Amino acid sequence: MEKYARRPSVEKNGGVLAVYLDGNLISHYYDPGLSLVSSVIKIGNHIFCDSVFHPYMLHLNIQQYPTMVVA
Repeated sequence: MEKYARRPSVEKNGGVLAVYLDGNLISHYYDPGLSLVSSVIKIGNHIFCDSVFHPYMLHLNIQQYPTMVVA
């Protein structure tokens, strides 16, 4: 895409959606600094997010940072 237009802004405003098998939303975790999330796993009260861009994993305590309310 960079050859024909400017690079799309995909490096910011990442998040994680948890959905039921029928597609209904369970929860949404979002961070403007999170980018290019490649995988997520929930273990107990923690979510671990991996990125193809960053050389580290995000560790999120969901009791301290609860899910966003979706209307």
